[in-house]
This record gives sequence, C-alpha cells and structure tokens, in this order.
Amino acid sequence: MSHTADDTAEIIEDGDTVRLASGIGPGDLAVARSECGQYLLITCSDALVAMYGAMGGSVEAVEFADGGSYSVEELLDVIGEA
Repeated sequence: MSHTADDTAEIIEDGDTVRLASGIGPGDLAVARSECGQYLLITCSDALVAMYGAMGGSVEAVEFADGGSYSVEELLDVIGEA
C-alpha cells in the first residue's frame, strides 16, 4: 500500500465524495451495519477507519487515486457487507 511522505494514507471527504489515496482499493473496503445504519470500513495499513453515515447517507460516491469511482450502490455490489 502506498502512503504519503509522512507515512499516512489520505482519506478526504469532499462534499458527497470520499477520495482515497493511492494504495487503497476496493479490497481495502467493507461495509458493516449497526442499529444506526450502514457504515464504510477502510483498512489503511494497520489502522481501520469507520465512516458512519457514509453509506446511504451524505456520501454518494467513493473515488480511488487511479481515477476509478463507484456510487454507493455500485460499491455495495463490489465489496458486499462485512
């Protein structure tokens, strides 16, 4: 997995899009569910980031560093639910 110079991966929420740094791909993502709804899990090196409200909430798309992107519905089809 690629990282920025300070050895952190960048995850940016830009309006309705989550932009992921180089080295984070669909295999690093999962969707989980709680009583509050679905949330996006992002594995980033040894860290796990949970974005509550990202799936079916304020986020409409996830964009990867290579320019590929998925809508929430497409992403759910690709990665499934944890």
